[in-house]
This record gives sequence, C-alpha cells and structure tokens, in this order.
Amino acid sequence: MPSMKWPFSRKKRGRADAEILFDEGRRCHRLTIRDGDTVSRYSVELHVCPNPCCHCRTVELRCVAEADEGAEAEQRRRVVALDCREHRATKPGREEPGHDAAFSEVVAEGLSDEGWALLVSHLYGAKREQMESMDLDTLDVQFPPQIMDGDGSMTGYAEIFPFADWFPFSTDTDAWVVDDQYCVSPKCKCHDVVLTFFPSLPNQAAAEAFVEQGEMPAIHYDYRNGSFKVLMEPSIPSPPFSKLVAALKRAHPELATTLKERHGQLRYLFGRVKRERHAEMQAERGPGEKVGRNDPCPCGSGRKYKRCCGR
Repeated sequence: MPSMKWPFSRKKRGRADAEILFDEGRRCHRLTIRDGDTVSRYSVELHVCPNPCCHCRTVELRCVAEADEGAEAEQRRRVVALDCREHRATKPGREEPGHDAAFSEVVAEGLSDEGWALLVSHLYGAKREQMESMDLDTLDVQFPPQIMDGDGSMTGYAEIFPFADWFPFSTDTDAWVVDDQYCVSPKCKCHDVVLTFFPSLPNQAAAEAFVEQGEMPAIHYDYRNGSFKVLMEPSIPSPPFSKLVAALKRAHPELATTLKERHGQLRYLFGRVKRERHAEMQAERGPGEKVGRNDPCPCGSGRKYKRCCGR
C-alpha cells in the first residue's frame, strides 16, 4: 500500500512552548520559544535534504536570535533538526556547524500541532520542487534489492519518489487515492501501469485497519488507450471498476501524460543504475576477465549472470 501521510498527534508538552509561523511582513519564518515569562525569538531558514529520492523526513531550522545584537555571530546561530514523522529531535543529515541537540529537544517537545503541520507542508513542497528540476543522469537513486537482483520488475513510483503527488479523486459516496506501479525492465516496451485504489482515510492507522479487511481493488491500466484489465477483485465494498476509473480520469485530465512520464523516468533510472552496477563489477574483475553468461553473477546474488546483471 502507498505510504499515507502520517497523523498529527501532539506529544507530551515540555515546559517551554514553541511556535513557528511564516511572517508575511518579513517574508521569513520565525520561531518563538516561551518558557514562563521568558520569550526568545528567532528568524528561521528551513532546509531539507536536497535529494528527492531520499526517504528522510528531517527539516532543519537554521535559527538566528533576534535579540542580543552584540553577541558573536556563532552564539546567535542555532541549527535545529526535527523528524517530522516521529515528532522528535534528530541529527542533521550531514555535519552541520551550530547544531544544538539540547535546543532541538526543547523545540520538538514544545512545538504545536500547527507547527508540525507547517514543517510537513514545507517538506513536501520542497521535495516536489526538487522533482521538477531533477537531473535523471546524476540523481542519487536506489531501487529495491529484489528488483536489482531480478526478482520481479514492478516498482512503485512512491518507492523511488516518496514525496510525489498521489492521485486523489472522489466518487459519489467515497474519497480514494491511487498508488501507481510500473515495469522498469529496460527491454520491456509495455505501456501498462498497475493502479491500486485505496480509501482516502485521515491517517495511517485508519488506513492500515481498513486494508486489513481485505484486498484493495487493482487494475492493469493502459495509459496509451485508456483500457484496463482487472488485476485484483476487491474483498471489501467498493464501486465498480468502470466507475472508479471514470472518476479518476475526471479528476486528473492529464492522467495518461503523467503516467507515461513517470514510467519513462523509472525505466530510464533503472537502466542507468544497472549499467553503472555492471561497469563497477567489470572494473573489479580487471580488464582481461569477462563474465560468461552462465557464470555466477559477480554481484553475489547467486543467480547466473544472464539472469541478473547481464539482462
């Protein structure tokens, strides 16, 4: 199932309250810490990992104290790293000068639901902007080990790009969201996508409880001509497939174009990763050594080379 957005549930509050807002006048974010009668304010820059394929949920708050103008610059600056999924302080993705672990704990414990929601919104927005300008030739991407080892070829777009837009839509009675999976074999010329329909529920726990009731409806959808074949009949009450597909297409007029683009991206990336892996293995064996098609694959998968990295 696709990874649903996590629910916002307030943690046990510390003795200090933390609030982060976007200041329209200053055109920047501001962090306010209230500890009894003491109030501290900071101008904040928000930063996230620059890789759109990274699954981390860390947002860094690079804070500059708005008081103590006479203090040294390094004393006024603090870096806070927060895990937006777990609602806790964490470490930056890299060694960040000025990271203040204790201050990060204060902010994490005192941040309100609205503050966490703001950080999540920034995280998703930044990741989707990265996707719009990403270079497929240099993107740091990893495919699931079973796909790399040849155990299947279907990969979910959300597995590679965890912050990508889903396909939400509504029927007359229910709201749904669609997960899309693609064949990434460079040699395959198919134009099908597996679409699985999940009820749009308020949080992860509710979604998992619903999914446990039975199989979700799924189809093979041909984005070239709009036809589909039933892959999985639902074991839960749901509208007919024709109704689901019609509602999906009404909600997303550019569905075919988007699915084709996503398929092309994943297929290109997988082909690039396989070529790079093959080149690395050949370099390790030396210029005079070649791998026979029926030899064990040097990647260590246990398969024959022709069935693994030689495909």
